[in-house]
Amino acid sequence: MKHYFLNKKNQSKLILFFCGWGNDYHPFLNLDCENNDVLMFYDYRDLKTEIDFQELLASYKEVHLISWSLGVFVANHLFQDVPFSSTTAINGTLQAMDDRLGIPVAIFDGTIQLFNERNRDKFFKRMCLHPEAITFFEKNKPERELSEQLEELKILRDLILNHPPQKNIYNRAIIGTEDAIFPPQNMIHYWKGLVTEENLIQLEAPHFLFHLYRQWSDLCPSILKNH
Repeated sequence: MKHYFLNKKNQSKLILFFCGWGNDYHPFLNLDCENNDVLMFYDYRDLKTEIDFQELLASYKEVHLISWSLGVFVANHLFQDVPFSSTTAINGTLQAMDDRLGIPVAIFDGTIQLFNERNRDKFFKRMCLHPEAITFFEKNKPERELSEQLEELKILRDLILNHPPQKNIYNRAIIGTEDAIFPPQNMIHYWKGLVTEENLIQLEAPHFLFHLYRQWSDLCPSILKNH
């Protein structure tokens, strides 16, 4: 995995952000970190990292996990026994490739089989859906090579197939009801009963919804409660 500190000023609170497939840090540079260190991970071709998580987590008073899209599955796979201060899943499930609970299998496989520059751009447009989200994303596009994005998606497919979901680590789920990547009904069906009703948040938003927020704490309100 690659990592990038969106903010690193030795604050007492850390937000760990696990990004979705095919992305990097560029689309997230405009979110205000406020008084929080923010460390994001992306590019899941290899889940090894030079970051010592045990040492990292021990150095903060609070650590809040936010995961988006296929990052929801990856973070759950990596952090089974970490006592996070809060855990938020955005537009993803632990059954990441599933006809009823995640991305339908034919769509996931079709994305791999038909992957080229034109279809990647079409995917990003479906991911954003709304004109304002597309404009926001186009101004801050990830700087990733086509070949490595394809390799990443194939590796994620194998990871999902070979590692059935372990216990759920998330206590909060945000679902965009206009998501064109993870079908909203699949996500609602998945998270109902796994998180409390008040923590199952449905928004009129596409898969990429970060243009709707100004700061990371908007995505993680438990940070505000503890100020």
